[in-house]
Amino acid sequence: MKKKIILIILAVIAVLFIIFGVSKNRFLLPNTYYQVYLDGELIGTIKSKEKLEKYINNRGILIKEKVLDYQKKIEIIDKFENIIGNNSFSDEVNASIGKYNLYKNYFHILKDSVDEDNTLKEENRLEEIILEDYEIDIDEDEVITNYDDVIEYFNNNIEESLEFISKNADSSILNEVDGYYFNEYKKEKYYEIDYSQELFMRDFIEEYSIYSYADNIYKPLGIKIEKINTYNKEYMNEDEMYEEIIKLKPCTIEGYQFRIKRENANNISDNVIFASLSTTPIAIARDYISNDLIVYTTDKKIFDDAIETFVEVFVGKDEYENYKNDLQEEIIDTGKRIDKMYLEQDITVKKTNISVKENIFTNSDDLTSYLLYGDNLNVTKVYAKSTDTISSFAYQNQISVEEFFLFNREFTSINNYFYEGQEITIARLNPQISMVVEEYSVEDKETEYEVIERYNDSINIGSRRIVQEGSNGVDRISQNVVKVNGTIKSVELLSKETIVGSTARIIEIGTRSVPAVGSLGSWGWPTVQGYTISSWFGYRQQVFGEGNFHTGIDIAGIPYGSEVYATNNGRIIMKGWLNDLGYHIMIDHNNGYYSLYAHLSGFPDDIELNSVVTRGQVIGYVGATGWATGTHLHFQIGTCSAYYNRGCLVDPWPYLMMR
Repeated sequence: MKKKIILIILAVIAVLFIIFGVSKNRFLLPNTYYQVYLDGELIGTIKSKEKLEKYINNRGILIKEKVLDYQKKIEIIDKFENIIGNNSFSDEVNASIGKYNLYKNYFHILKDSVDEDNTLKEENRLEEIILEDYEIDIDEDEVITNYDDVIEYFNNNIEESLEFISKNADSSILNEVDGYYFNEYKKEKYYEIDYSQELFMRDFIEEYSIYSYADNIYKPLGIKIEKINTYNKEYMNEDEMYEEIIKLKPCTIEGYQFRIKRENANNISDNVIFASLSTTPIAIARDYISNDLIVYTTDKKIFDDAIETFVEVFVGKDEYENYKNDLQEEIIDTGKRIDKMYLEQDITVKKTNISVKENIFTNSDDLTSYLLYGDNLNVTKVYAKSTDTISSFAYQNQISVEEFFLFNREFTSINNYFYEGQEITIARLNPQISMVVEEYSVEDKETEYEVIERYNDSINIGSRRIVQEGSNGVDRISQNVVKVNGTIKSVELLSKETIVGSTARIIEIGTRSVPAVGSLGSWGWPTVQGYTISSWFGYRQQVFGEGNFHTGIDIAGIPYGSEVYATNNGRIIMKGWLNDLGYHIMIDHNNGYYSLYAHLSGFPDDIELNSVVTRGQVIGYVGATGWATGTHLHFQIGTCSAYYNRGCLVDPWPYLMMR
């Protein structure tokens, strides 16, 4: 019996031990929590990953709702102010409006005149106010000292003014649209919103407006949440964790990232690359590894539409539509067609989460503006004089001739005239992408007649006579033209057919020797005919940066290796190679002018430094040496031998037109 009792006791102890052991192990099981890291740094621990992400989203939705609410209120306030400020009412209604405006202004001023205990400072206590022609009486014994009483007093008077306006204003003034905003303003008592509240709402909209474009708000970039098992029972609530995270990094929304490959990134100015993300109205960031341009949008279509508009600016809407829909007219005798059109940069796109602190494009107009102008949008209207030429007008306003034609499409030729006071659009481009257009054209170009000067020993020096008048001819020129953002990059001559031959103008000049002095009244053309002016004298656009000054004219569309002629008599004072000019020649015409011929491919054997040359003499051959983007002759005229001195340079075009 005793033995049985001992066995029972032992069994009970074993059972208790097992139960205790199980319970103890249960109490010692670890808790499942989540550690939150931001950019690799531990921020804290939370109990539920899902709750944190839901909390972040809900906070974003609340901000979005507040933005939409503030936008509605500000819209109504602005529309109401517009109604009050831009309409003519009867004298009685105007008096009521005047009273309303004066109340409101004084009401805003008083906000800065309140002591800590919410009482008005002595000098601002309201006993009797005379505002311009409007006298508002208060009982003799009444002194309003409390700011809240002031608000009530003024709001009551404003309500009376608004009631009077709505009952007495002409129905044509408070039309259906205006009346809606007027009545909403009155009904919602928006006049009770003081100026500081209004500024707060405007600032809030500006800071958080991007939330209104998002369906969902997501956790910040760089957040990593890891599941852990721990015996530590301490953790942060969702709102505590949110506040800690948001101090360090903003939330994100879903959008699109466009990466624009910049092959010439080393040549881009820091002002363009490092555009401020917090102060500029553009969505641009720098990729610190590749120097690529990064653009963010809320919708992929925004970028697509902006590219379409960008192309239309340089090509023309009708031309682009015809190219896109394969509706270009067939070239019969003359005309042109676009053979190919493409972006010079590679562009990739991906859907991603974007920090709300980034400047994100929400419409295609803003993005188009940035793609065209970069950070420096400045479009102005200038009035031309009847004496201006297109080239001189462009020069005076520091834009290129191409930019002039781009924004003033009613002009079709460099020889078009202005009328006095004609309004002209001036805009300085700074394109962020390069649109390449390969164009085939067939044109009938007037070929200027050759001027032949003959020296006659029987005629006194300085005298001249015309032996034969000249007449221009016509050549049919076919060529391939490559343009980048509307500016000619290269011209390839395909064929030239003479339709009408030209007749030379023959002039006899009196001299007893070959003079080294050039004519002041007549200059020759420096190349063969069939040319295209690819760049004019003066300011011209540049794809990135602030643009540059072109010191002469570029004559393109002529064969590589074709002859280059001296435009006037003179002595060769420069001949050789410079990095920017390539092979070049400068002639001192001994009449106050110097001419420069650059990017040559070579020289004739008989051309030497210090030798005297005559007008029309071959002095070199067309090339693409030095800093040249294609085959062309760079030609300039100056009043000194320093070819880079802007103060000495003149526009060569008028001189070359002296026939």
